[in-house]
Amino acid sequence: MRIEALAEVTAKRYGYVGSADAFRDLDCANLTYVMDRRGGLPVTLGIIYLHVARALGWSLSGIDFPPRFLLRLEHAGRRALLDPFEGLKVLETPALRAMLKEFAGPDAEIRPGHFRALSPREVLLRLQGTIKARLLDSRQVEDALAQVELMLLFAPETPALWREAGVLNSRLDNVKAAVAAFEEFLRRETRDSNRYRVSMMLQELRARLN
Repeated sequence: MRIEALAEVTAKRYGYVGSADAFRDLDCANLTYVMDRRGGLPVTLGIIYLHVARALGWSLSGIDFPPRFLLRLEHAGRRALLDPFEGLKVLETPALRAMLKEFAGPDAEIRPGHFRALSPREVLLRLQGTIKARLLDSRQVEDALAQVELMLLFAPETPALWREAGVLNSRLDNVKAAVAAFEEFLRRETRDSNRYRVSMMLQELRARLN
């Protein structure tokens, strides 16, 4: 009943659903644009649903499913996974598996971690990550770096963001900034395999400074 009510108001009455060109249009990652045009990416539409559900006191969470941002509604001991891009379509296991295989290859299988609930900050990070990916696809490296730097303002403890800041600064020949970012990555990263690769890049950059 709650799924139908949420979909009726948000998707059907107000028209907040995915659009065919959403994955090509960077504006569809802009919440202001999405609210005006009533069409956007899964994560931007999901944020609107999350806001509505929170105002109603309902238990709705953003889910870190790799192919697409999803929502999970919990009520009366039951859970349902919903696709905000498709007007809150309920997704069962076969559909989820097919979606994952299309995204990650035929050998990919669903794992429990694919359904981890995101905190509000993590939802925002996923949105900013989507914007960054679109900018990189269109070769706007400086703008993509600006998104990474924005993400670092509210998630400075995330090693992967420091590594990405280093890579993008290096591509832009901002050698000092790249060195500083990689050094910060090494201070925060604990996995040896990741540390080794960045250490090699850092050595090359330091040599350019000498």
